[in-house]
Amino acid sequence: MKRNSLLQAALISGLLAACAGPTGSQADALSEHDIQDVRAEVEATLAEYRNAVNRSDWETVKELYLDDPRFHWVEDGRLAYSSQADVIAALDTVYPSVESAHYESVELIITPLTRDLAQVSTRYIQDLVLTSGSKLELVGAITILMHRASGGWGFLMGHSSTTRDRQPMG
Repeated sequence: MKRNSLLQAALISGLLAACAGPTGSQADALSEHDIQDVRAEVEATLAEYRNAVNRSDWETVKELYLDDPRFHWVEDGRLAYSSQADVIAALDTVYPSVESAHYESVELIITPLTRDLAQVSTRYIQDLVLTSGSKLELVGAITILMHRASGGWGFLMGHSSTTRDRQPMG
């Protein structure tokens, strides 16, 4: 009798689980339409970033870094910024000395993870002309976790690194 009760309970649990619908990665699975929408939206946000940098619109650039307690940004293997406020303070310090900037991303890869998260990887080239007349060229790679927040897509976490020649080991 006990065995039949256990068997019935297991059978009922299994049926209820099956009727409950998809869970885990199945629930988060994106349709091809969702994937294309996320890619287009993220690509538009990255174009907004590129255009803002190229016209020295630093206020728009700052808005793309999310004010979120999970925010952090790593540069060349070190934690550089642990909040949006840190990024804004750094930009406010650096960008007044920038006369002009040109930013270009190449080999852009956008991987939608959910409807509200996407992973971005790209190489970049950024040329800066400083008010002192000095010129600076930055070449490297960026990886960004983008999040769709109430104001649209923005940067939640990221890592940027500049290209360097590898030193031999030993």
